[in-house]
Amino acid sequence: MQVVSATLCVFVESVESLGFLGSRLNGPNDSTDPKDLVMVRGDRRRLFGQHGEQRAAQFLRNLGYVIVERNYRCPRGEIDLVAQDKETLVFVEVRTHRSREFGNPLASVNKRKQRQIAMTALHYLSRFQLHDHAARFDVIGIMGEGDTAQLTHVKAAFEFPTAR
Repeated sequence: MQVVSATLCVFVESVESLGFLGSRLNGPNDSTDPKDLVMVRGDRRRLFGQHGEQRAAQFLRNLGYVIVERNYRCPRGEIDLVAQDKETLVFVEVRTHRSREFGNPLASVNKRKQRQIAMTALHYLSRFQLHDHAARFDVIGIMGEGDTAQLTHVKAAFEFPTAR
C-alpha cells in the first residue's frame, strides 16, 4: 500500500520565487518528477475552472439571478452553482475550455454527467426541504480565456434524466 501525504499546493510563476523550497525542487532528485508536473497542471486546471465559475456567477447576477451556493458537494457529486431565478431554483453546471481542441464545452455535459448533477440536486432539495420549489438545470459553457472568451448560457439544458 502506498501512502500519499496531502499538501497545500500554490501556483507560482517561477521556481525562483519559492526561495528555499525552490532550491529543493531544483535539486538533482526531483526537478523533473512527473508527479510534481501533474500536480501543477491539475492546480492550473482547477484554478482555470474556478475562474470560469466566477465569471458565470457574475453573468447570472447581471441577469438578476441570486447565487445561493457555490460548489455544493455531497456523496453523489458536486454542483457548480445553485442560483435563484425569480421563483425557480437553478442548478448550474459550468464547463470551461481553453480552446476547441476538446470540443464544445456544452457537449461535455453527457447523459452520465446529467444524471450525476440531477442526483446531487435531489440531495440538495431533500437536505433543505425544497421539494415543492420549481427547479431546472442550466449549463454555461465558456470557450477561451480572458476578454475574448465566449460564454454561452443554455436555460433548461436538460430534464431530470430517466433510468437507463
